[in-house]
Amino acid sequence: MDEQEEVLADLEAAGVLAGLQWARRSAYQRTWRDYEPETGHDQTTVGTVAHKLLCDRLDRVFSCGKYFVESPEQADAGLDIVAAGISDAEFRSRPKIPPGTVVQADLNGSPGWRLGRWRWLLASTKAGEVKYMRWKSPTKRKAASQPYPGQLPLEIPSGLEEIFQIMMTVDAINSDDSTTLVVAHGIDLDFGMPEFYLGRPKIRQRRRTAWHWCADILEDDGGSGQGPRNGGRGIPDSRTPDRIADIGVPDVPVRLRNKNIQENSAQNEG
Repeated sequence: MDEQEEVLADLEAAGVLAGLQWARRSAYQRTWRDYEPETGHDQTTVGTVAHKLLCDRLDRVFSCGKYFVESPEQADAGLDIVAAGISDAEFRSRPKIPPGTVVQADLNGSPGWRLGRWRWLLASTKAGEVKYMRWKSPTKRKAASQPYPGQLPLEIPSGLEEIFQIMMTVDAINSDDSTTLVVAHGIDLDFGMPEFYLGRPKIRQRRRTAWHWCADILEDDGGSGQGPRNGGRGIPDSRTPDRIADIGVPDVPVRLRNKNIQENSAQNEG
């Protein structure tokens, strides 16, 4: 079993994958309802709002942040707080994940969550551009420089100020035994087509991919939050969207293609 398979298996077995999918669906449904291009809303507006709401929904479903509780009994007693601000349908469809399954794991002020050894951060992206993302913040650049199994650490050329910031991030990453992943989310504003990926980031060189591996975790089962059935496909080679939206329209079952983009480090970094 390679790392991608291990990550997806662990997250699915714990119900965390379903939690991620519910959080994305809830966040983007609300963002899409409020989206009004006539008032001046644009890609930046959608990306910012969806990112904030996604953080909130992840805290709700995983009992983190302001929704933190220490026991299932407390979680049952505080359901009115979890339900506030979302629709009844969203609340009823929320996966029931025991408190403590996922813990808050922020990194240098960047919101993060953790299941066992797997920590994930969030990144908003434009539709069709996830394969070529640029890791601009020192936190995500250092996460992208984590040694992949069988690979030596990457050297990151940078200025003195960024070196200092990265050194702080190194201490934070090395203080535990977690592996930091990235959940990338976005939507095509013209067609309402969402994108949702989970992967191990890496420093992108020239026109190569920004990932060691990256799996499409957008649910393919009509929105029930139980997929993906085939373990996640890789990033499409084409930048043309190929998925029907599940925002603001009835969900349509779409079967995921069993395609991954895991690459050998020696080839990618050569």
